[in-house]
Amino acid sequence: MKDLKIYVESEFAPLKRVVLAQSEFCFPEAGFDEASERFLTEDSMAAYDGAFGVELKEFRPDLQAAWEKEKIEFRRILEKHGVEVLRPRLLTKEEKEINKAAGYANFFCRDPFFVVGDKMIEANMKLTHRINEIFPIQALLQQEAYQNQVYYVGLPTAKRIGLFDQMEGPFLEGGDVLVLGKEVFVGNSGLASNHAGIKWLRNLLSFDGYTVTEIPLHPHILHLDCALSFVNEQLLILCEEAFLDGVPERFFFLKK
Repeated sequence: MKDLKIYVESEFAPLKRVVLAQSEFCFPEAGFDEASERFLTEDSMAAYDGAFGVELKEFRPDLQAAWEKEKIEFRRILEKHGVEVLRPRLLTKEEKEINKAAGYANFFCRDPFFVVGDKMIEANMKLTHRINEIFPIQALLQQEAYQNQVYYVGLPTAKRIGLFDQMEGPFLEGGDVLVLGKEVFVGNSGLASNHAGIKWLRNLLSFDGYTVTEIPLHPHILHLDCALSFVNEQLLILCEEAFLDGVPERFFFLKK
């Protein structure tokens, strides 16, 4: 395999380069919707009562400062271990106004895009306040793709008609996608990725010999990486209650 600056072989392969997100979040004007309430705790929602329509840095500047400091410290630790850290830009004023009533976010690079092998893939986010979360990252992804000659693709435009649970998508989010060599596992709880998005990914990756397995998740679990983590070839961490159809047999040999 040629030496690539962009390549994800597995969740536990040596980390060499990473995108570290900014710390921007604005609460929806109408409060948390039904979908958000399914995975947020009551304590979390109560803590931000009265913050709707307000950016976190205005509502709780102390939390904003702590959040930003955490990112600075995390970057320092990564670089100490030889990891190259890339940072997306902040949201522009115009981008914040596009769908401000729904809120906006720029704090989780893990979800708006992901990498499988040498393919960088733009996601389709399902929660309304996260739709535009890809904007600050796109220029960085384009630059990396052109400089390193890797695939850079995105999902088709998602249909967002009807109730949240009935929207067709396709939806696919990075937090649902876990890579284990030529096997890819994708969670589907109804909150993020859906069958249409997973089917699209399966078709894309099949040309390079990948298998894509859809994993039904409990409807209160946002992403697969909230319930499953590959540590190495023989060890994983998981929450059994999160898997609607039970833990896939494929993982049995990994469990310790």
